[in-house]
Amino acid sequence: RPDYQKLVNTGSTMRTVPDVGGHIGSATFSSSDYEIIGGSFYVAIGTSAAAPDFAALLALKASVQHSRLGLENPDIYTLSAHNDQLGYWYFHQSNPGDDGYYKYTRAHQGYNYIYGVGSPHGANFALLPFSPLAGDPQTATNP
Repeated sequence: RPDYQKLVNTGSTMRTVPDVGGHIGSATFSSSDYEIIGGSFYVAIGTSAAAPDFAALLALKASVQHSRLGLENPDIYTLSAHNDQLGYWYFHQSNPGDDGYYKYTRAHQGYNYIYGVGSPHGANFALLPFSPLAGDPQTATNP
């Protein structure tokens, strides 16, 4: 396994995946992305939603650091190893999950085989833990 994975107990002596997880969601609109493609409305869940969300988060993080990120994996595991040590979390680690093979019904700490080190807490992961965040769309905090 790569040295960066030694920062977190993955339960294995070999490379494990995934590194991070995103919202898995459901088509009930409670945890999904809404997209308009070619004028039609779609709901995206799973990798279809999480991958572009994470790519956007990495772009924001690169902008904050005023540099290219390069290989992000060492930073992912370093941040995970310091989760909650400064009073805030870089990764949500409270998501239950069931992929048909692994099942987690309650919060995990560190690493699991569905979410990796967890799903990123956007502002903290982008190294903006104290920045003001936009509120709900079409409200006073996010007109």
